[in-house]
Parts: sequence; C-alpha cells; structure tokens
Amino acid sequence: MTHGCATRYTDGVSKRMQGSSWLQRRGSRYYYRLRVPAYLVDILGKAEVRRSLHTSNPAEARRLVRAAAAEVQVEFDRARAREDGNEVTPQCNDDMLEIAEVWLSAARALWMALPESRRRELSERFGVTVDCRGRSTVVPFPRP
Repeated sequence: MTHGCATRYTDGVSKRMQGSSWLQRRGSRYYYRLRVPAYLVDILGKAEVRRSLHTSNPAEARRLVRAAAAEVQVEFDRARAREDGNEVTPQCNDDMLEIAEVWLSAARALWMALPESRRRELSERFGVTVDCRGRSTVVPFPRP
C-alpha cells in the first residue's frame, strides 16, 4: 500500500502500528523508512532513507518516528537548496547568528522592562525563568 511518496511497510508490524506511516519493525527494533523523491535521488545518492529509532517499544517508536521524519525533511530541504543554488554558507550562518543576537538582545531588554509581577506571571505560564542578567532557563512543565 502506498501513502504519498512513501511506501508504508507493515511486515511484522501489529495492526495498531499500521496507523503510523513509515514505521517499520525489523526483528525487535523499529525503523523510520522513507522513499527519497525521484528528483532528489541523484543529489542524495540513495533511493530511500532508513533510520533506526533505537527502540523496541512500540509507543516510543510512534513518538520517535515524528522526530525522525522532521530530520529527514530538513535533509531533503538542504538537498533542494543545494540543487537550486541556495545552500546556506558559513557567511549566511554568521549573518543569521548576528541577527539572532540582535533580536535576543532586544527581547531581553523588553523582558527586563516588564514589571516584576508580569514577568513572574509569564514565567509561570510558559515555564521560563530569566535571571537579572537576562539569561533564560526553560523549566520543564509538570506532567498532568
């Protein structure tokens, strides 16, 4: 059975796992598998991508397959950019870092300009703390 541009593998996968596209069980381990689009095969030099999810737990495999899919899509996007001549160069990275630093500096200034009560409210709401120097720490949300 095909789904989009990828073949869904279900050999050896339980009925419940069949709902997770591109998830394959080989032996006791789960893998993410996706066919490479035809126009990227020559660029990437392979017809399919297969990544181990390093788990034999079906629930964890369903969670990890989404992260693997995102990583592969980034890989595909970079290959497309190379093909189009839009590859990100080290100079572009430096420019992006400079822009990010300027933005972050402005965001810190805005944060510090907020009244203490508003900062406390936002920190509790979004699970982020910012010290007096403007350094932020993400506090994990408690599980329900």
